[in-house]
Amino acid sequence: MVDVDNTLVRTPIDWYAIRRRIEEVTGVYIAHRPLIEGIYRYLDRSSIPKALEVVEEAEVSSAAAIAPSSALVELVRNLRECGCRFAVVTLRSLTSTRLVLEKLGLTAYVDTLVTREYSIDRVKQVELALEELGVVRRLAVFVGDSPEDLSVALRLGIATTIIKEPTSEGVPLQFLEVLGRYAYLCCRGY
Repeated sequence: MVDVDNTLVRTPIDWYAIRRRIEEVTGVYIAHRPLIEGIYRYLDRSSIPKALEVVEEAEVSSAAAIAPSSALVELVRNLRECGCRFAVVTLRSLTSTRLVLEKLGLTAYVDTLVTREYSIDRVKQVELALEELGVVRRLAVFVGDSPEDLSVALRLGIATTIIKEPTSEGVPLQFLEVLGRYAYLCCRGY
């Protein structure tokens, strides 16, 4: 199970500029991270759709900068061939996540996709993904990039790896290394 932004791929989203644009549209600057949680926490109901539209626009346009990664596709294909399941959990929108997966060449290999339309609560997202995959927690692995991702995995008793924020756009090398290790273990029955 993997997160998208800064885990599966780094895209050219300027979150500061998005926060400023949301402030222009709603009158409220949201410093909270993750931004999506802040939108629901600090904006009134009538402002939420406007803020989400700003975020969606940036997410969708960021997908254009993504280049396919044959190494990533090969690793995920190997995982699937060994009987492992692959889930994506993200605070991105469903539309933008599908675009990212398509650009990366992963659409055919994703068993479960949980986006903010299902929940903005990462615990609920992970639980939903596990349920849809039919995988028990002790056999699951989660790869994320934030202290919140680590906290969720520990709270749920799921093995986890947190990667450092990538320094360049595209699929982070550290993610490929981590996924390669998990593929090796999975294909050997561990």
